Amino acid sequence: MKIKLFLATLITAAALTFAADAAAPAQAAPAAVPEMSAAPAQAAPATGLAAAAQQDVPTTTATASTPKQPEEQPSMLSSFLPLIVIFVLMYFVLIRPKNNEMKKQEAMRKALKKGDKVMTTAGIIGVVTNIDETSTTITIRTGSTTLIDLEKAAVLRVYGAEANTAEVKKD
Repeated sequence: MKIKLFLATLITAAALTFAADAAAPAQAAPAAVPEMSAAPAQAAPATGLAAAAQQDVPTTTATASTPKQPEEQPSMLSSFLPLIVIFVLMYFVLIRPKNNEMKKQEAMRKALKKGDKVMTTAGIIGVVTNIDETSTTITIRTGSTTLIDLEKAAVLRVYGAEANTAEVKKD
């Protein structure tokens, strides 16, 4: 029973070693070239483990092997190129249009004057009655007696500005 267990373990270890050698990458250059040597022939054939030990066993002899060529690594630029392209695309698709929109909004707020009909970010529509140039506040009238003080940054749109720019372009 112990011999069977030992043989099963030995065969399993040999199979795992063979599988590991077969799975090794083919790129690795062998350090030595195996040569076959003939074992002396015996009159009586051996059986079992003794026969396996007497079979022709490859012997290795040291030979000059070519040094392993290092694999070429991709350059830093080629490895970061996809990230650079994504950043450039995001700049032109997201960041640049947003900056242009912000510049237009700022120019519109600087061009506010009394009597302009505006809409705030809260959706309140009113007419500008007072612009305080020393600070950034304006006063709008929403009804006959309702006055609201706001920051200029709260103005979202100027009504009638589109009509004024269309008239200027016609002239």
